[in-house]
Amino acid sequence: MRFDTTWRVLAADRVVREIAESHRWHTLTTARLAAESGLRAERVTEVDGRPTAEITVLRAPAGAGGGDGRE
Repeated sequence: MRFDTTWRVLAADRVVREIAESHRWHTLTTARLAAESGLRAERVTEVDGRPTAEITVLRAPAGAGGGDGRE
């Protein structure tokens, strides 16, 4: 998928700056992302007791010493 954006800074009706960007996005699964990064995927299914859309947190493998105390 290609994602194009254009940002304009206006002063009254005059454009004083314009920035155009184009990005290519690739869809992949969280399992593939975890495998490629060497991290483990932890699915988040709810926030504050309410179900969420798909959210995955990537964490260092157990025992890798990520420093957050949750290895």
